Amino acid sequence: MEHAFRTGARLFAGAFCTMAAVTAVSYRPLSLVVSSALPESTRVDRSLHADASTAGGGQRVFTTGGAHPEFQTGVLLYQYSSCPFCNKVKAYLDWRQIAYTAVEVNPLTKTELKWSVDYTKVPIVIAMPAYERLIESSKIIETLEVRMTGNDDFLRDSESEKWRAWVDTSLVKTLPPNIYRTIPEAWDSLEYMTEHHKFSAMERRAAQVVGTVVMYVIGKMLKRKYGFADERQALVDRLNEWSEFVDSRGGFAGGKQPNVTDASVFGVLRAVEPLQLWPEVTSKSRISKWYRNMKEHVGPSQCKIVL
Repeated sequence: MEHAFRTGARLFAGAFCTMAAVTAVSYRPLSLVVSSALPESTRVDRSLHADASTAGGGQRVFTTGGAHPEFQTGVLLYQYSSCPFCNKVKAYLDWRQIAYTAVEVNPLTKTELKWSVDYTKVPIVIAMPAYERLIESSKIIETLEVRMTGNDDFLRDSESEKWRAWVDTSLVKTLPPNIYRTIPEAWDSLEYMTEHHKFSAMERRAAQVVGTVVMYVIGKMLKRKYGFADERQALVDRLNEWSEFVDSRGGFAGGKQPNVTDASVFGVLRAVEPLQLWPEVTSKSRISKWYRNMKEHVGPSQCKIVL
């Protein structure tokens, strides 16, 4: 199912990875322990001109180094700009004031990820100074947070783990049926998304025209799959559920100050803020106060270069 949606997205819409990564029916629980060093199979060849590197008993992993020649920051992020999972990582980097370089990936060709033979989903982070490849948004955030703070206590906090999992397994699943709820909404959403992706003019128009119909159909399929009688209300319910939780903690999941869970939820919601659904769901839910406060804490983008 996940593969089918990813293929459909690349062929017809080519843009938004919400309907791709979000529609995954299998969720792998997060590890409670993040190693300070990733396995060799996840390390990027440090030479930008290497023909190949091997790992895991000679398995061919990288055909070239992952670090872009214009990589001038401590973190390199391969992304789709409107992807909620990429926005989770960006919100975390902004919140922690970690400067990063963003590489926009063409979702049709994925030329920018040809160096990563065994894994071509976004987000992917290349972390300096070891040229380590970090994958999967939640694991990226966890790894960087441990290294940034030197503290991994949050990984053993069952309440925090529950809500970090909730972001991916509950909140994000409500987005595609809402983004593509009607043909006009699907059209407007695809128009916005294709403008912010690395498409040629022809690819952009084809993605919008064909993608509107395809994603409208997929949105309805997901609505039925997840049993949403009213997709808007389902999203509003998730936002109120989150609002009730943060209110009980003192304003944020982290209490008086945000934590990584706050940053993750904020990143997902920031991805849909420009879309038609946002004014409606904010007016019907209690999310606005927390969201405004998070904007202040997260601050401006720390992205220095977009390639």
